[in-house]
Amino acid sequence: MALQALEISETDFVLHLKGPAHSGRGVKFRLLSPVEKRKVDANAYTLLPKEVKADRENKEDALMSYFELRTLEGVKAFLVAVTDNHSLPSLTPDKSKNEPDPVWHTLTLQELDLATSDYKLDGGKLFTAADIEVLCNVYRNFHEPNQEQVKTALGELIPAV
Repeated sequence: MALQALEISETDFVLHLKGPAHSGRGVKFRLLSPVEKRKVDANAYTLLPKEVKADRENKEDALMSYFELRTLEGVKAFLVAVTDNHSLPSLTPDKSKNEPDPVWHTLTLQELDLATSDYKLDGGKLFTAADIEVLCNVYRNFHEPNQEQVKTALGELIPAV
């Protein structure tokens, strides 16, 4: 659980969760591979309660529960680090204003899942409800194409010769 400065790779992104109802923390996330994405999807299904899976009358509710779980599990898998400081003015501090450098904490899946962890994703002390909604939307944006993105891709189809 060492706090450290992080190197950013070309598959990593940094986001500042700032604004009303946000924690002001920075988060670092990474793109999941197709194999990791499938594991997230499968894990979310195993987490669904048996009664939800067995409820044939409320399939739409079960499907919504699965999609919500899948997104939360995806967020846990793609998060790499979070700033130790909250309410940061910037992730790139202005040295002329003596703004502090962000201090990063590398996250583990265990920390994000463990009920007693300060770093628990849902219900922990790190993130606000608004933060979690933003992270869920970012995850979906990078890992689950919407209809418009599919249409754009289909518009680029050319006949195979």
